[in-house]
Amino acid sequence: MELPLQHPLLQFLTTSGYALRPINGKGDFERAPSAGIWGPTTTSFQARHEGALQAFVVILTHGGLRRLTGCMPGDLLNRRIALSETGARSAGVEARLSALAGFHEKIRFASAWLRTLPDDVGGRDAALLRMVDALLASNEPASVSAWAQRLGVSLRTLHKRFVASSGQGPKQVMRIARLGRALRTLHPHPWSGKLGGDPAADYFDQAHFCRDFKELTSVSPMQYRKSKLSLGDPLVNTLYTGYGPAG
Repeated sequence: MELPLQHPLLQFLTTSGYALRPINGKGDFERAPSAGIWGPTTTSFQARHEGALQAFVVILTHGGLRRLTGCMPGDLLNRRIALSETGARSAGVEARLSALAGFHEKIRFASAWLRTLPDDVGGRDAALLRMVDALLASNEPASVSAWAQRLGVSLRTLHKRFVASSGQGPKQVMRIARLGRALRTLHPHPWSGKLGGDPAADYFDQAHFCRDFKELTSVSPMQYRKSKLSLGDPLVNTLYTGYGPAG
Protein backbone atom coordinates (compact mmCIF):
# COMPACT_ATOMS: atom_id res chain seq x y z
CA MET A 1 0.00 0.00 0.00
CA GLU A 2 1.04 3.55 -0.75
CA LEU A 3 -0.37 5.79 1.99
CA PRO A 4 -1.40 9.45 1.48
CA LEU A 5 1.55 11.83 1.14
CA GLN A 6 1.48 15.58 0.58
CA HIS A 7 4.99 15.68 -0.84
CA PRO A 8 5.42 14.97 -4.55
CA LEU A 9 8.07 12.41 -5.52
CA LEU A 10 10.61 11.87 -8.27
CA GLN A 11 10.87 8.10 -8.46
CA PHE A 12 13.16 5.84 -10.48
CA LEU A 13 12.23 2.13 -10.51
CA THR A 14 15.04 -0.19 -11.53
CA THR A 15 12.66 -3.14 -11.89
CA SER A 16 9.51 -3.22 -13.97
CA GLY A 17 6.01 -4.31 -13.14
CA TYR A 18 5.09 -1.90 -10.31
CA ALA A 19 1.39 -1.13 -10.65
CA LEU A 20 -1.18 0.72 -8.53
CA ARG A 21 -4.87 1.37 -8.17
CA PRO A 22 -6.95 3.27 -5.56
CA ILE A 23 -7.50 1.30 -2.37
CA ASN A 24 -11.25 1.23 -3.02
CA GLY A 25 -10.47 -1.32 -5.74
CA LYS A 26 -12.24 0.58 -8.50
CA GLY A 27 -10.47 0.48 -11.84
CA ASP A 28 -7.57 -1.55 -13.16
CA PHE A 29 -4.01 -1.53 -11.87
CA GLU A 30 -1.96 1.05 -13.79
CA ARG A 31 1.73 0.44 -14.29
CA ALA A 32 3.95 3.13 -12.81
CA PRO A 33 6.57 4.71 -15.11
CA SER A 34 10.14 3.49 -14.62
CA ALA A 35 11.21 7.14 -14.23
CA GLY A 36 8.37 9.36 -13.17
CA ILE A 37 6.83 12.13 -11.14
CA TRP A 38 4.39 11.09 -8.45
CA GLY A 39 2.07 13.91 -7.45
CA PRO A 40 0.80 14.50 -3.90
CA THR A 41 -1.82 11.96 -2.84
CA THR A 42 -4.95 12.28 -0.73
CA THR A 43 -5.92 8.59 -0.73
CA SER A 44 -4.22 5.24 -0.29
CA PHE A 45 -3.27 3.11 -3.27
CA GLN A 46 -3.03 -0.65 -3.51
CA ALA A 47 0.25 -1.66 -5.15
CA ARG A 48 1.74 -4.85 -6.54
CA HIS A 49 5.06 -5.69 -8.14
CA GLU A 50 6.76 -8.59 -9.86
CA GLY A 51 9.88 -9.84 -8.12
CA ALA A 52 12.31 -7.78 -6.07
CA LEU A 53 11.75 -4.04 -6.17
CA GLN A 54 14.49 -1.40 -6.24
CA ALA A 55 13.65 2.28 -6.25
CA PHE A 56 15.51 5.57 -5.94
CA VAL A 57 13.11 8.17 -4.56
CA VAL A 58 13.62 11.93 -4.26
CA ILE A 59 11.11 13.61 -1.95
CA LEU A 60 10.31 16.98 -3.50
CA THR A 61 8.98 20.20 -2.10
CA HIS A 62 6.07 21.77 -3.99
CA GLY A 63 8.52 24.40 -5.25
CA GLY A 64 10.90 21.65 -6.35
CA LEU A 65 8.17 19.99 -8.38
CA ARG A 66 7.45 23.28 -10.13
CA ARG A 67 11.15 23.75 -10.92
CA LEU A 68 11.46 20.23 -12.21
CA THR A 69 8.33 19.96 -14.35
CA GLY A 70 6.85 23.44 -14.83
CA CYS A 71 3.61 22.00 -13.39
CA MET A 72 1.79 23.13 -10.27
CA PRO A 73 1.42 20.29 -7.73
CA GLY A 74 -2.36 20.43 -8.06
CA ASP A 75 -2.02 19.43 -11.73
CA LEU A 76 -0.58 16.08 -10.62
CA LEU A 77 -2.75 15.41 -7.57
CA ASN A 78 -3.14 11.60 -7.19
CA ARG A 79 -1.38 11.09 -10.54
CA ARG A 80 1.88 9.61 -11.80
CA ILE A 81 3.44 10.68 -15.09
CA ALA A 82 6.57 9.60 -16.93
CA LEU A 83 9.53 11.93 -16.59
CA SER A 84 9.66 12.11 -20.39
CA GLU A 85 6.27 13.90 -20.33
CA THR A 86 7.52 16.79 -18.21
CA GLY A 87 9.35 18.76 -20.91
CA ALA A 88 12.81 19.68 -22.14
CA ARG A 89 14.47 19.66 -18.72
CA SER A 90 14.13 15.88 -18.58
CA ALA A 91 14.81 15.08 -22.24
CA GLY A 92 16.84 11.88 -22.56
CA VAL A 93 17.12 11.30 -18.80
CA GLU A 94 15.00 8.14 -18.75
CA ALA A 95 16.94 6.55 -21.64
CA ARG A 96 20.31 7.36 -20.05
CA LEU A 97 19.19 5.90 -16.74
CA SER A 98 18.05 2.70 -18.43
CA ALA A 99 21.46 2.34 -20.08
CA LEU A 100 23.28 2.39 -16.73
CA ALA A 101 23.81 -1.08 -15.31
CA GLY A 102 24.21 -0.54 -11.56
CA PHE A 103 21.84 0.93 -8.99
CA HIS A 104 24.52 3.26 -7.55
CA GLU A 105 25.47 4.47 -11.02
CA LYS A 106 21.83 5.41 -11.57
CA ILE A 107 21.77 7.31 -8.26
CA ARG A 108 24.94 9.25 -9.13
CA PHE A 109 23.59 10.20 -12.54
CA ALA A 110 20.18 11.28 -11.19
CA SER A 111 21.77 13.30 -8.38
CA ALA A 112 24.07 15.14 -10.80
CA TRP A 113 21.17 15.87 -13.13
CA LEU A 114 19.03 17.30 -10.30
CA ARG A 115 21.79 19.79 -9.48
CA THR A 116 21.43 21.32 -12.95
CA LEU A 117 17.85 22.49 -12.33
CA PRO A 118 17.10 26.21 -11.90
CA ASP A 119 17.30 27.59 -8.38
CA ASP A 120 13.86 29.15 -8.10
CA VAL A 121 10.41 29.21 -9.64
CA GLY A 122 10.04 32.96 -9.66
CA GLY A 123 6.90 35.08 -9.67
CA ARG A 124 3.79 34.65 -7.56
CA ASP A 125 3.91 30.87 -7.86
CA ALA A 126 7.06 30.80 -5.76
CA ALA A 127 5.36 32.59 -2.85
CA LEU A 128 2.35 30.28 -3.00
CA LEU A 129 4.49 27.16 -3.06
CA ARG A 130 6.77 28.37 -0.26
CA MET A 131 3.68 28.87 1.88
CA VAL A 132 2.49 25.29 1.40
CA ASP A 133 6.02 23.90 1.86
CA ALA A 134 6.41 25.81 5.12
CA LEU A 135 3.23 24.23 6.44
CA LEU A 136 4.35 20.74 5.45
CA ALA A 137 7.81 21.22 6.94
CA SER A 138 6.39 22.16 10.33
CA ASN A 139 5.94 19.44 12.93
CA GLU A 140 3.50 21.63 14.85
CA PRO A 141 -0.27 21.56 14.33
CA ALA A 142 -1.75 24.67 12.75
CA SER A 143 -5.23 26.01 12.18
CA VAL A 144 -6.55 27.54 8.97
CA SER A 145 -7.36 30.81 10.76
CA ALA A 146 -3.86 30.98 12.25
CA TRP A 147 -2.28 30.62 8.81
CA ALA A 148 -4.57 33.26 7.32
CA GLN A 149 -3.67 35.65 10.15
CA ARG A 150 0.04 34.89 9.79
CA LEU A 151 -0.09 35.69 6.07
CA GLY A 152 -2.38 38.69 6.43
CA VAL A 153 -5.09 37.34 4.13
CA SER A 154 -8.74 36.38 4.48
CA LEU A 155 -9.83 32.76 4.85
CA ARG A 156 -11.31 32.92 1.36
CA THR A 157 -8.04 34.17 -0.14
CA LEU A 158 -6.07 31.53 1.74
CA HIS A 159 -8.35 28.83 0.36
CA LYS A 160 -8.00 30.13 -3.20
CA ARG A 161 -4.20 30.24 -2.94
CA PHE A 162 -3.95 26.71 -1.58
CA VAL A 163 -6.22 25.34 -4.32
CA ALA A 164 -4.19 27.22 -6.93
CA SER A 165 -0.92 25.70 -5.73
CA SER A 166 -1.81 22.24 -4.47
CA GLY A 167 -5.23 21.43 -5.89
CA GLN A 168 -6.66 21.22 -2.36
CA GLY A 169 -8.00 23.54 0.26
CA PRO A 170 -5.87 24.23 3.36
CA LYS A 171 -7.95 21.92 5.59
CA GLN A 172 -7.24 18.90 3.38
CA VAL A 173 -3.54 19.80 3.11
CA MET A 174 -3.35 20.07 6.91
CA ARG A 175 -5.26 16.80 7.32
CA ILE A 176 -2.72 14.82 5.29
CA ALA A 177 0.16 16.65 6.98
CA ARG A 178 -1.35 15.67 10.35
CA LEU A 179 -1.53 12.04 9.20
CA GLY A 180 2.15 12.23 8.26
CA ARG A 181 3.06 13.36 11.78
CA ALA A 182 0.97 10.54 13.25
CA LEU A 183 2.69 7.95 11.03
CA ARG A 184 6.16 9.13 12.09
CA THR A 185 5.11 9.06 15.74
CA LEU A 186 3.56 5.58 15.50
CA HIS A 187 6.42 4.05 13.50
CA PRO A 188 8.88 2.23 15.79
CA HIS A 189 11.97 3.21 13.75
CA PRO A 190 11.25 5.45 10.71
CA TRP A 191 14.13 6.23 8.36
CA SER A 192 13.37 9.95 8.59
CA GLY A 193 13.58 10.16 12.37
CA LYS A 194 10.93 9.43 14.97
CA LEU A 195 8.72 12.17 16.34
CA GLY A 196 8.03 12.08 20.06
CA GLY A 197 4.76 12.40 21.89
CA ASP A 198 1.26 11.02 21.43
CA PRO A 199 0.26 10.25 17.80
CA ALA A 200 -3.29 11.35 18.63
CA ALA A 201 -2.18 14.73 20.04
CA ASP A 202 -3.27 16.68 16.93
CA TYR A 203 -6.78 15.19 17.05
CA PHE A 204 -9.89 16.03 19.06
CA ASP A 205 -9.73 12.71 20.90
CA GLN A 206 -8.60 9.09 20.45
CA ALA A 207 -11.77 8.12 18.60
CA HIS A 208 -11.26 10.97 16.12
CA PHE A 209 -7.66 9.88 15.58
CA CYS A 210 -8.55 6.22 14.92
CA ARG A 211 -11.45 7.12 12.64
CA ASP A 212 -9.48 9.61 10.54
CA PHE A 213 -6.44 7.32 10.35
CA LYS A 214 -8.46 4.37 9.07
CA GLU A 215 -10.45 6.52 6.64
CA LEU A 216 -7.24 7.75 5.01
CA THR A 217 -5.18 4.54 5.15
CA SER A 218 -7.77 1.71 5.32
CA VAL A 219 -5.93 0.20 8.32
CA SER A 220 -6.04 1.00 12.04
CA PRO A 221 -3.12 2.65 13.88
CA MET A 222 -2.48 -0.66 15.67
CA GLN A 223 -2.35 -2.58 12.38
CA TYR A 224 0.10 -0.06 10.94
CA ARG A 225 2.43 -0.29 13.92
CA LYS A 226 2.16 -4.09 14.11
CA SER A 227 3.18 -4.42 10.46
CA LYS A 228 6.20 -2.14 10.90
CA LEU A 229 7.33 -4.01 14.04
CA SER A 230 6.91 -7.38 12.32
CA LEU A 231 8.83 -6.57 9.14
CA GLY A 232 11.37 -4.02 10.40
CA ASP A 233 10.42 -1.81 7.46
CA PRO A 234 11.75 1.76 8.00
CA LEU A 235 9.61 3.42 5.31
CA VAL A 236 6.80 5.61 6.63
CA ASN A 237 4.28 6.02 3.81
CA THR A 238 4.25 2.50 2.43
CA LEU A 239 2.89 -0.59 4.09
CA TYR A 240 3.11 -4.31 3.47
CA THR A 241 0.05 -5.75 5.13
CA GLY A 242 -2.23 -8.74 5.21
CA TYR A 243 -5.06 -6.67 6.61
CA GLY A 244 -8.14 -5.42 4.85
CA PRO A 245 -8.48 -4.70 1.13
CA ALA A 246 -4.74 -4.66 0.47
CA GLY A 247 -4.73 -8.46 1.00
